[in-house]
Amino acid sequence: MLMTINQAGQFLTMLGAQNLAADQKKGGVRCSCPLAPWLHKQGADRHLSFEIKLEEGKAPYYYCSLCGATGYLPKLLHNLTWLRNSWDKKASGYLSQFELFNIEKAEPKNLGRRIKIADCYAKMKEDRVARVNILVPAEVLEHFPLLTSESDLFAHEEVIRWLTKDKKISLQSIATFQLRLYVSPIGEAGVVFPIIDKNNGNVLDLWVRLSEAKRFWRLELKRFNTPGESKARNLWFGNHIFDPTKGVFLVEDAMDALRLHSIGLHNVLASMGPPSNEQLEGFPAAVVYLAFDADDAGRRHSKKVYQTINAPSVTYLDWSKAGIKDAGGLQNREQFATVFRQGIRFVKTTQDSV
Repeated sequence: MLMTINQAGQFLTMLGAQNLAADQKKGGVRCSCPLAPWLHKQGADRHLSFEIKLEEGKAPYYYCSLCGATGYLPKLLHNLTWLRNSWDKKASGYLSQFELFNIEKAEPKNLGRRIKIADCYAKMKEDRVARVNILVPAEVLEHFPLLTSESDLFAHEEVIRWLTKDKKISLQSIATFQLRLYVSPIGEAGVVFPIIDKNNGNVLDLWVRLSEAKRFWRLELKRFNTPGESKARNLWFGNHIFDPTKGVFLVEDAMDALRLHSIGLHNVLASMGPPSNEQLEGFPAAVVYLAFDADDAGRRHSKKVYQTINAPSVTYLDWSKAGIKDAGGLQNREQFATVFRQGIRFVKTTQDSV
């Protein structure tokens, strides 16, 4: 056997696994799933659903009967490194001592991958950086004129009216976020939300929402015969005006960010859907307000952000306190103040940080 039950248990302990129980008869170690905060429906595992199996001549592998996660132990460490945004040097060193995971030696197929954890993680980060932040060509942007520019198009007037009258978005916010006009081939009007690089002002991604229909999507550039795909997964909408030294409001939708900005909250970011690991990786703000939607999905987003980032001060805002679903539904600054006063603040200690 390439790893003993005690050694497997020690590895799980290093990962912070709870409720460990050795099964000498079956040859394995069971515990509550360490991936539960991210993969389980309620973010927790109250049972011994996770098991490391130890079989003679085979690499130890894990399996969770609840979330279905399975693989060899290096994969488990990689997944936790990714989800926690923190490399566990101690666990990596411990795992690397076993001949099974030595990259220098050849391996039978049934023994899984022999890898150096740190090197592989670094390469994953390099690949991810290379895969994103592709500049949207100027010729593509020309198809979507800025809403602040002059235009004789009826769609331009229609979208401005929808934003300012129906959605209560200020002209200042329209200009600050550099919103653009979208007109579909069949004449549907909408807004283009650009994702902008804070360092150089380049547009790196484009999202679209129609004004008359609640349709929202990432614009595919292949129809413009543009090589590559500009998907800035690591950037937020509003990234170009974000100040990490001030408290920041995190929301899900661009319209939520625009509404908060319109009532005077100028440090706001929108994840444009569920917040990604890339967006949360190394998030720099010390004071964060979780202002996602007041529904189950929004609460899951808030939990993920809280568990992932290292901000010392995190406050959860519940829009239902004002009888609305999200920040986009705010009628005035007073309504926001009602929600803000009832926000739940969490102060993270060093032990809480992941």
